[in-house]
Amino acid sequence: MCAARGGDLKRYWRLVVGFSALGFVAACTDAAYLYVSYPERNPMIVRVFGFLCLPSRLDAWFVDAPNASIVEQCVLWVFIALINAGLYGRIGASVVKLARFALEQETKSV
Repeated sequence: MCAARGGDLKRYWRLVVGFSALGFVAACTDAAYLYVSYPERNPMIVRVFGFLCLPSRLDAWFVDAPNASIVEQCVLWVFIALINAGLYGRIGASVVKLARFALEQETKSV
């Protein structure tokens, strides 16, 4: 029984890490889109990325520095991506917890 639980635990951790990686990639894609499409951005795409990467609002908060270099912007976006990865990881952990709870309820009722 312990081996089965260990396998399940690995699978659950992979799901949490997968969610975290998805959050990191979403933030990196957001930053790349904002950098590449600077003069004319599609408002719908910006709204979608605003929904997928909630910490990207920090960019507007810290962009007050008019002489911010590309390196400083990249450092800011790395922090935004890490925060987004943590947020997505927490969502993944919640999904795992709900799935395990539902599985336990199902086994108790049988």
